[in-house]
Amino acid sequence: MPEYYAPGVHIEKESRGERYLEVVKTDCAVFLGLAERGPVGKALRISSFNDFKNYFGSFLPGSYLPYAVYGFFLNGGRECYIIRIAHVVRRRNEEVVETASGSFKSLEQTPLYKVRASSGGTWGNKVTLEIQPSRQKIKTYPEQNLDRSSKSIRLANARHFVRGDIVRIKSGGNVEHVEIAQVRGQTIELAEAGLRRRYPSGERTEISPIRFDLQIRYGGQKESLGNLSPGTNSKRFIVDSVNKGSRFVRMQFVGDRIRAFPKPGKLILKGGRDGISTIIPDDYIGLSEKSGNRFGLRLLVELEEGRIIALPDLYTHQESTAFGGKKGVSAVLRAAIDYVENSKYRFLLIDSPPLQDIKNVQIWREEFDSSCAAVAYPWLKAKVSQVEQMLPMKLVPPSGYVAGMMAALDLASGTHHSFANREIEGIVDTEYPLMQSDTEILNPDGINTVLAFPGRGIRVWGARTLSSDAAFRYINVRRTFNMISESIEQGTQWVTFEPNRPELWESVKRLVFFFLKSLWKKGYLQGENVEEAFYIKVDEETNPPEVRDRGELIIEVGVAIVRPAEFIIVRVSQKTMETQEE
Repeated sequence: MPEYYAPGVHIEKESRGERYLEVVKTDCAVFLGLAERGPVGKALRISSFNDFKNYFGSFLPGSYLPYAVYGFFLNGGRECYIIRIAHVVRRRNEEVVETASGSFKSLEQTPLYKVRASSGGTWGNKVTLEIQPSRQKIKTYPEQNLDRSSKSIRLANARHFVRGDIVRIKSGGNVEHVEIAQVRGQTIELAEAGLRRRYPSGERTEISPIRFDLQIRYGGQKESLGNLSPGTNSKRFIVDSVNKGSRFVRMQFVGDRIRAFPKPGKLILKGGRDGISTIIPDDYIGLSEKSGNRFGLRLLVELEEGRIIALPDLYTHQESTAFGGKKGVSAVLRAAIDYVENSKYRFLLIDSPPLQDIKNVQIWREEFDSSCAAVAYPWLKAKVSQVEQMLPMKLVPPSGYVAGMMAALDLASGTHHSFANREIEGIVDTEYPLMQSDTEILNPDGINTVLAFPGRGIRVWGARTLSSDAAFRYINVRRTFNMISESIEQGTQWVTFEPNRPELWESVKRLVFFFLKSLWKKGYLQGENVEEAFYIKVDEETNPPEVRDRGELIIEVGVAIVRPAEFIIVRVSQKTMETQEE
């Protein structure tokens, strides 16, 4: 009991060491596709379509990624990651993504600032910069005689002067430049040992900081950065200000002299390339497992979130020789399915090829068998309303719109709810007008049809996976199973290095029991009682001596997600303290 020495109310916090399991986040999506600009080799998180436009540009001809992201947020998605796809490694002489660049020169015509677009692509070739002396004229006067030995100057007004600034001292035809080491009140201390000449008070001596204004233009957008300093130690240093304040360019100081001033003028960046026409399957699949060298799907290993995956631009490459045509598309789809199955907790939304009738889409679907993937058919006719314009109707793949519906349901209700029979926002028609009879043909094959209902809009009329396994026939079953498995795995990490004894087994069983009971009450699991909804085994049978000797704890959980008394087995293995020999 703590001792208190002052009257009043004292609040004591007591930790009871109670543990509980939480439902993991499942609504975050990941989109891989083609963009006008944005980082390559990095997954960037966004929370609105405006974010997408700021980082990746707007609607790019030949790209479906912007439409997929637009549809995702329109249908209730709240956050997603974008992985921009481009050709990154030159094998022969083919085009790879390259960044537009250029240089500002000094007054002496030597390179001073190297400028490059903020990301690769031909968009950077449209970026222009103009640097000019600042329109805001700042000048003041010394309040003392300036001798050659002067190491500080008391000014009439030092308000606009900052440490690291380069200032011009001008008297008649005499000019010199010095750097400010410190500003103390109305006095500036100089970095130099002294001045080159004497400035008596009888002369009219002006002291001004050297400042520039920079304008950066891209399309109809303009960034204006003012009062920039060429002083490398100034908080207004041009390079630092640009790198902090511009969305379009990055700058590097490459001068050979610290006190060099840029030559006023314009600069147009050049040399940007998209690396789209030469994209190969490896650009989607990824090139290296090493951190820092990952691209495409391999970047997913860096994300703790992102349980819904979509590749809306994949079919833009089906006529590409470099990509391998349709074989290349199939190779990427198979790799994506392999990845989500091996990663355990992700789910892939596949788009069927465009312009496919029912017979051909059935033939195409025979290539895949996975409970971690699903397809919606046919493509959709979308209209996009932007503040500045209404875009023409566009034929788009369904994956982004379906991902938004899926994410919205995860947030509002949970993974156990199906998005089937819910209206898709932003869609005016489908590629092919399907009937209910078409659904009867396609649904048994795991092809989720999209139908137009008079007065009820466009709706997804099915929620099946591409699996031949009846236990995981439905998307909500697979995703709820994934959620439960991951929640238990994440919530039992604490058992690592705990003694693997019956006391631990009971603690884990109690923890999982209350978690599953809460899910049962919320409708995730079916059954008249908890015995019909789930079971948990953590005992001598699941953890015999040979398992404990390996330092493992096996937790077996059965859940009835679809029908009462029909169990799907979850086995979670956790490392514990290995059995010690006595």
